[in-house]
Amino acid sequence: MPQIFTLSNGLTIIHKKRLESLTVSFSLRFIAGSMYEGKNEVGQAHFLEHILFNGTKKYPTKFKLAEFIDERGGFKNGRTNKENVEYVVKILKDDLETGFEYLSQIILYPLISQDDIYKEKKIIEQEINRIKSDPKLFSYRLYYSLLFPNIRLGGLNTGDIEDIKKIGRKGLISFLEKMYSARNAVLSIVGDVPLEKIKTLSEKYFSEMKIGEKVSIIDINSTPKLFHMEILPHISQATLMLGWKGVTADSKQRFALDIISQILTKGNSSRLHTRIRGEKALAYSIMSENTSARNHGLFTISVGVSEDKIPECQKLIEEEIEKLCKIQISKEELRKAFVLMKSSLLFSFEDSLTEASYYSSKWCLHSTITNIDDELKQYEKICN
Repeated sequence: MPQIFTLSNGLTIIHKKRLESLTVSFSLRFIAGSMYEGKNEVGQAHFLEHILFNGTKKYPTKFKLAEFIDERGGFKNGRTNKENVEYVVKILKDDLETGFEYLSQIILYPLISQDDIYKEKKIIEQEINRIKSDPKLFSYRLYYSLLFPNIRLGGLNTGDIEDIKKIGRKGLISFLEKMYSARNAVLSIVGDVPLEKIKTLSEKYFSEMKIGEKVSIIDINSTPKLFHMEILPHISQATLMLGWKGVTADSKQRFALDIISQILTKGNSSRLHTRIRGEKALAYSIMSENTSARNHGLFTISVGVSEDKIPECQKLIEEEIEKLCKIQISKEELRKAFVLMKSSLLFSFEDSLTEASYYSSKWCLHSTITNIDDELKQYEKICN
């Protein structure tokens, strides 16, 4: 079980010792995703994640900052979603302190120059165009806009191109100061490193982070739309996405929805793979996803399909959902779903970076962490 301690400023540190690992993985996460942006802040959460990699007080250019990690063979990345923003580093065990220094530099001492903002706007505009040109990517974002119209949660994480044009240095610094505080963050570290060393380096590099407060859960007040079709020119395949209201992260029903997702689409012997792809040859890509956040949940099924085959595909999906609603699930299906869930989690945990990210995500959702064995017991309980 990982160990948790808190710095004097309120920053939560999660440490999981991974015996004989030659690498150390870091996941630094803030509850500062796009849903927390105000009217005049749209796009800033994602833009900030980009711009922080462009230079710091000690490493004043994008090249020098990247070289600091590259010359040690390390890996770094960032990602923004609707609820939180994550910065990750994976480094060789002998370069442990490099991970601490890199993350503290980009978070506590970024330059955020006007010239870099100008360049980054061009890059993010291309990212937005890529999203809108990819049916698979765009359908998921479109689905949020139907569920949560007229509120920030329903918009693109990136903001739209017109939003990006309005972003300036003053606004980015203001968002950084408001959201990137110790009590609103968690640092998860996985590797073969003594706890005392983690404590010493955490205090050395992150004690200057301002205290702040953890961001409160936002109440959702939005009336969903039921149907929408978007036409993308020059696209030869459609994406059909059906969705249902899910549950929040604190609900134990999320475990049952994960199992349902396994039964429907995970593995080539799953129900929808068998019917849509195996029997009917209607589609190549068939996916389902259960999303449980602090203030909302949704369950989606998406299929890449020819436009003329959408009605047939939708009918097959609805038939399988109806069977599930009538509890038409065999013991063999449940057993297989549990094994698939277990193997998926354990396979992913072979990567220390995935494990570090898992713990930081759980803390943001629950203000605590759960052991993977406890999670598996919940799935096993459902399937027995």
